[in-house]
Amino acid sequence: MIPTGITLALALALSFVGPAAALSALSGGMIVVVANAYSTWRVFCAAQQETGQQVLANMYRAEAGKLLMMGALFIAVFAGWKNLDIAAFIAGSATVILTVPLASAFRNVDQNNSRERDTGTKTDG
Repeated sequence: MIPTGITLALALALSFVGPAAALSALSGGMIVVVANAYSTWRVFCAAQQETGQQVLANMYRAEAGKLLMMGALFIAVFAGWKNLDIAAFIAGSATVILTVPLASAFRNVDQNNSRERDTGTKTDG
């Protein structure tokens, strides 16, 4: 949900630049959101009784499918959209792609800070 909200906020901010920039950012971000949703569905809807090898193979298939889906949708947009604002499209895609690592980094810092408050000791990391 957070990447979708960030995509909508970026598109809203770019709507002041122009409708082409807003739609380009929205389409770039939503391509990544849809591909990530597919990957997440593929990984977490697997059967509970799978072996470790099957889980790992399923994760690889999910990632490969996500990358193929993103590639196909990027090609379709670049080939079919005449008024594409490339900078806004890439900004929308990159913003969503970087959302998860940045959120994880901030979450880890927050967890370490709360651990320090709770225990009174510093942690590595």
